[in-house]
Amino acid sequence: MEPAPLTPPPWEKLPVEPVPVDPSDALDPVVLQLKWKHQFQFAGYYVAQQQGFYEAAGLDVSIVEAPDDGSPPVQRVLQGQADFGVATSDLLLLRSAGQPVVALAAIFQHSPSPGVFVPTGIGDWLGA
Repeated sequence: MEPAPLTPPPWEKLPVEPVPVDPSDALDPVVLQLKWKHQFQFAGYYVAQQQGFYEAAGLDVSIVEAPDDGSPPVQRVLQGQADFGVATSDLLLLRSAGQPVVALAAIFQHSPSPGVFVPTGIGDWLGA
């Protein structure tokens, strides 16, 4: 008996290009507040902007670096100075305190799966 032929997963059948927006429609201005200065960790946002993905979705995105006063991005969003912000896990605390914040995505800079082991003696801690 021959194995069944492999079929591509459903997501491979989806269109790769963003859905085009009617050019006569004005782009919606959006401010994305970063949690730090412009740097490589935010490269995905810059690439999406340069590749026209935001514009294709009908958005005119301004990417704003963290202010010198150290105010957290979530505060700038809550104050209406930004539409979206790159935040940290303190977002959960703010939400539990009743703030009207929502996490749209979890984007990791590092793997969320650290190595875990059970030490059996002091030698394990010392690398012996």
